[in-house]
Parts: sequence; C-alpha cells; structure tokens
Amino acid sequence: MNKLEQDIQFAARLARSGQEAPLLGGRMLAWWGGMVALAYGLHYLLITGRLEPPGLPLGPAIGILWLAFVVIASVGYWLLIRRYPYHQGGSGSAANRADRAIWGSAGLAIGWIMVGALVRSLLDGRPDQVFAWTVPMVFAIYATAQLAVGWLSNSGVLQAAGLLAGAVAMVCWLLAGQSMQFVVASAGAALTLLLPGVLLWRRETDPGRDDAP
Repeated sequence: MNKLEQDIQFAARLARSGQEAPLLGGRMLAWWGGMVALAYGLHYLLITGRLEPPGLPLGPAIGILWLAFVVIASVGYWLLIRRYPYHQGGSGSAANRADRAIWGSAGLAIGWIMVGALVRSLLDGRPDQVFAWTVPMVFAIYATAQLAVGWLSNSGVLQAAGLLAGAVAMVCWLLAGQSMQFVVASAGAALTLLLPGVLLWRRETDPGRDDAP
C-alpha cells in the first residue's frame, strides 16, 4: 500500500469518526429545558392565583419572574458552556460545530424576544398579557433549531423533538391568552428540550447508544 492510499484511508477514518461522534450539547439543552419548563409552570401558577407572591400585584410579579429567568438561565448556560467538553473526541465534528452555531443563534433570537417583551411590559404595565404572545414564537425557534441539528446529525431524538416543538407552537397560538397555554408550554419544554438534552448527555459517555426513537 502506497502513502497516498494510506492517507486516503486515514482521511476516511477521520470522516467516519466525525460523522459518528455524539452530540455534546446535551447538558446545555437539558439545563435550558428545565429552566423554561419551571418558568412556564410558575407563570401558570401566578396567573391562576395558585401562587401569590407577598406584597406584589400580578403584573410586577410576572415581570420579576421572567427577569429572574433571563438572568439565572443565562448565567447557568454560560457556566455550562465554560465546561463544554472541547477536549472530547468529536467535539470538532461538523454536527457539533453546527449544534453550537445553531443554538447560539437561536439563543440570541429568543433573548431579543424576551428583552422586547420585558421592555414592553414595563411600558404598559401588563406583562401578564405581553408574555402570552412570546410563547408560540419561542417554540417555533426551538422547532427550527432542533430540526436543523437533528437533520445534520441524523438524530432521530432531535428530529422528533423538533416536530413536537412545532406542534406545541401551533397549539400555543390557539391557546394564546388562556392560562392553559402555559401548562402546554411547560410540558412542551420538558418534552422537547429537557428530555432530549438528558438523552444526548447520557449518550456522551456511551457513544454506541442508539438515540433513534
């Protein structure tokens, strides 16, 4: 075997290893999904009166909830990014690079929506009305990101999560303005973000695990 053939075989092995490398963003996806599910659940409890913050009317309480969500979720995400396993084999694969780029862009888009909603709620004093319209937009972004990464990485879990997130977005449009919207959103975040994130995180230490549904 000559050197050219050896080089070709070596490049082919590298390509296969990169293609088969597990996605390494599961911990971030799980964190974000857990925080989103919790925030939507608390929002539901506030607007239905099941949770009454002491000394605060409904509007400011909801505003504080989402401000706290933005701060805590962002800080936690930043800390997790610092511990991203760049040293692990496959971290430079096309799928993992796309995963980081797509979710980084999706996070910015969601951040713009949430900041805009916070500013609008401060201007008109009705965060209980403003945030209801952000829910379907946010889930449409989740659906797009999950499907894009799922198709690029050939992950059945993420493809299914993306389709489900799209369905949640449509249902939330139908329920906009109703308290049940936030129940659906909380469950949707758990199923389309938290659960897939946990499954991907587990697969990091078991690359042979089949993540197809």
